[in-house]
Amino acid sequence: LTTILTRHSDYMINLSVMKHHFIAGVTGALKNLYGCIPLLDRPLLIGPCGLIRFHLDGGARCIAELNDIVSRTVPTILYVCDALMGSYSKGPWGPPQWVQNEIVLSNDPVALDTISLYRIEKRRRSLGMPPVIGNAGHVRTAALMGLGTNNMNNMDIIYKNMV
Repeated sequence: LTTILTRHSDYMINLSVMKHHFIAGVTGALKNLYGCIPLLDRPLLIGPCGLIRFHLDGGARCIAELNDIVSRTVPTILYVCDALMGSYSKGPWGPPQWVQNEIVLSNDPVALDTISLYRIEKRRRSLGMPPVIGNAGHVRTAALMGLGTNNMNNMDIIYKNMV
């Protein structure tokens, strides 16, 4: 992990954007922590096969374990997802593809990514696109590791209209 995080931080605020990922289904709060790994250390984590190894099984194990390590290193006090606009296809690259007009706040990264995943799924379904929810193994694995909930029935969701 970066020394900025391990030696110079008392807490972290995780800010992600709502976007599709062609391998992992969604890139949000959980996958966002890949940025905590210094560029020169990434080959040590992902091995000689490059990014492919990090994304094996959709990143389910690596992304969840990375979040477990970071959560034990420095507390994240708030997870924020900029969902004013989102991408539902060909992610993680490219510009936003639709307007969602939401900011999602949570103290649970798994819940935040679950909400983003459902928003992306709904948009894809409305356009007749295939589902990606099955690709988001990192969200399920993180929930199984006790890092948060992916059960919408266990979330207190409050909608506030800002218009």
